[in-house]
Amino acid sequence: MTINFPAARASDGQAVLSPGADPRANRETVARRRTALSPEGRRLRKLTDGELADEVGTFEARIDALKAEAIRREIRRAEGGDFRITLTPPGTSQRTDKPLLLQVMGITEAEYTARFCHPVQTGWRLTCTAHRKFEKAV
Repeated sequence: MTINFPAARASDGQAVLSPGADPRANRETVARRRTALSPEGRRLRKLTDGELADEVGTFEARIDALKAEAIRREIRRAEGGDFRITLTPPGTSQRTDKPLLLQVMGITEAEYTARFCHPVQTGWRLTCTAHRKFEKAV
């Protein structure tokens, strides 16, 4: 089923409902609006999973090269027209030995969690690693 909207509400003035959906069933029926993809978005949609992995790897290698150049220049912070970068040099961070802490405090892990821990929302994390290509022995 297609519903026509004013042009300002959707890219082509139409929205598509799931088959069998009745827009009069309730006022909160959510229509999926068709939106025009950018040329880059269309190109990315056509990539296979492997091609997408290669694309990510290529960009990650480029980022590594840019990071290395910023380190070479000893940049700690730089402002561009659209982006800002901040580089933090390698350092040492402290880690708590939880089993020892629980033993010293004389509490259980459940009590520790209830008293000292809280949930933190995280976003998606993308990790990309290069394949190691080994030469075959002759």
